[in-house]
Amino acid sequence: MWYTLQVKKGQEEYFCRMIQEKINKKRKNTLIQECFFLQRERMKKFGGSFHKVQEIVFSPYIFVHTNQEKEVNQLLEQTPELNELLYSKRDNSYFTPLQKEEVDFILRWGDETHLLKLSVIRVNEDKTVEIIDGSLKNYKKELVKLDLHRRTAIIQTQFLGEKREIHLGFQIMGKDL
Repeated sequence: MWYTLQVKKGQEEYFCRMIQEKINKKRKNTLIQECFFLQRERMKKFGGSFHKVQEIVFSPYIFVHTNQEKEVNQLLEQTPELNELLYSKRDNSYFTPLQKEEVDFILRWGDETHLLKLSVIRVNEDKTVEIIDGSLKNYKKELVKLDLHRRTAIIQTQFLGEKREIHLGFQIMGKDL
């Protein structure tokens, strides 16, 4: 099963590292198959030019893949340094299960480190846009807007119980490359 946990903003990387160390090392078997947060590369303009930056997509949420939610939940409660990083608890559990569509969305996201790298697009002479390379191809159905000036593609999807707009980065062939 796949779940999300809400942690204190800015503590996503620390929490994932700690959960792997504290929870998985307390048991001989691996309770958590994976703990991660989604990141993206984007182009941001500062100092008069574009720079590649990495951002967390759903801050302050992290994602956990485990088949033993109750046991992990107990260990989280018993581990003070992890418990204080958790933001909220509902229905006697920190875990919120993900829907199948949400898991599918995550599985399409980026590489094995859950980083979605920049895509490459080309603007043709007739002003049509063509996706040349990158993960933006995986989200064509959800694409609602391309902002060429900001180098941002906006996709819209139902995620974590609400409709969300997510900004993905791209580079323009002939301008940025």
